[in-house]
Formats: sequence, C-alpha cells, structure tokens
Amino acid sequence: MCFTAAPGSELRIRPAGGGFNSLPAVDAAYSAIAGATQTIKDIVLDNTDWEAAFVADNLERVFWTSDAGVTWNQIPGLSALIGDELEALEFVRVGAMREVFAGGRDGVFVSRDLGTGFGPWSELAARACQTQR
Repeated sequence: MCFTAAPGSELRIRPAGGGFNSLPAVDAAYSAIAGATQTIKDIVLDNTDWEAAFVADNLERVFWTSDAGVTWNQIPGLSALIGDELEALEFVRVGAMREVFAGGRDGVFVSRDLGTGFGPWSELAARACQTQR
C-alpha cells in the first residue's frame, strides 16, 4: 500500500499490487472526516503494520487509519496544544507500545495507543528557546 498526497487536501492510497500506471482515486473516507479546506502536511506509516498510517494537516490535526484507509479517526486535542505550526510527524513502535509524535512551534507532543486507539496528546518536550523579534 502506498499513501500519496497531492498539493492540497487530496489523499490517494495505492493498494498493494495496484500497479503504477494509473493514479489511485482520492480516499473518500479521509476526505469525509478531514474536509476539503485542509492541506496535508505529513504522512507517516507504521513500518510493522502495512494497514496503519497517520496524516497531519495544516489545521494541526492528526488522523489515523488501522485498516488501509477504509476508516479514519482523529486523534483529538493537538491543535489546542501545538500552536499554529505543526511541522513534523513521526511514528515509533517499541515492543507492544505504539506512539505517534507531533512536533511544532510550541514543542513536541505524543499520543500513545491505549489498546482501543490512540489517546489524548501530552507534552513530551516544550519549546527549548524563543527567538527575539
């Protein structure tokens, strides 16, 4: 499976064995939950589970799928914490613990898989320094 994002809000998922001669359709389930006014900023995959992926957008939201894009869920609360610039998204798995990290202007935040999905965001590291303006 291959996730791709065109400039803007279109997320496309190429299924395993889908070939590379045609552009996959826009993922309707993602479009329905994220809306058309957002811009995709980052996509990360779980390297141990081909069906799991995370998508971050310019509205400082993170969505995840555990079934190759059939359904999507938002991991709530990040936009209230991270400020107005989500810059990077990363996924880490250590043993059974799955975590997704979001870094931005106001620090680094983590959401852990609680066994029923990813839970609320918590601050991992605050902004180390401030630039003077």
